[in-house]
Amino acid sequence: HPQTVTYLVRDRAQKVPVATLTVVPDSPLGLPMDRNCGPELAALRNSGRRLCEIAKLVQAEPEPGGCGADIGAILFLFRLAFLKCWKVEGATDMIVSAVPRHARFYQNVLLFEPLGEARSYASVGETVGVPMRLDVSSAKERYRLREARRPGRSSIFELFFDDQEAEIVDWLRSE
Repeated sequence: HPQTVTYLVRDRAQKVPVATLTVVPDSPLGLPMDRNCGPELAALRNSGRRLCEIAKLVQAEPEPGGCGADIGAILFLFRLAFLKCWKVEGATDMIVSAVPRHARFYQNVLLFEPLGEARSYASVGETVGVPMRLDVSSAKERYRLREARRPGRSSIFELFFDDQEAEIVDWLRSE
């Protein structure tokens, strides 16, 4: 699909890739998740929802002795994906298939909700994934409400909806 885009985050100092994430807007071709979640996605579409799939979130292995996941890079990628889906593509929902050990992060931090039971994905070497969705149309308010309940802590709301939002959306549209 010509609107599919992959974002790459590089380490500032070493200029090496740190993480990537791909956004696939829905089209007459469908979405990659249609193969495993066709009925669930059809139900969303039939109710008037517009979908974007988040796929191929890949993170580089940490250096020996490193602390693991670069959560800042992951959240930055999700910020780009969220704004691309919401402001550029006009999506109402972001969908993703998360490996079970990461599903809690999607649910607790990014406020995704399960879309069905975990299932095996033949196209990804039989990896088990939990289909999930984020209602983009209500996410800003949900992030804001969660921030209000947790004063003094950094939040997705602050990251996604700061004074650079319009500038980032303009950049996303121009790319």
